Amino acid sequence: MRNNGICVSCGGEVYPASNRCAQCGMLQTSGPTKHTFMLQVASMIGAGLLIFAVPVILLLMWSH
Repeated sequence: MRNNGICVSCGGEVYPASNRCAQCGMLQTSGPTKHTFMLQVASMIGAGLLIFAVPVILLLMWSH
């Protein structure tokens, strides 16, 4: 996953050839950044909780 030519530190344009930012010169890491990784983990946990909670709630509603 590439960050679409946008610098992660300053938001400037990134040269695809050198993978370096044109504005601040920071080398861009290919692959998802830690922030997007944390978001993916959080969404996976959230989805897992929803999948687990919905049948339990339905069972509790039907049992009463």
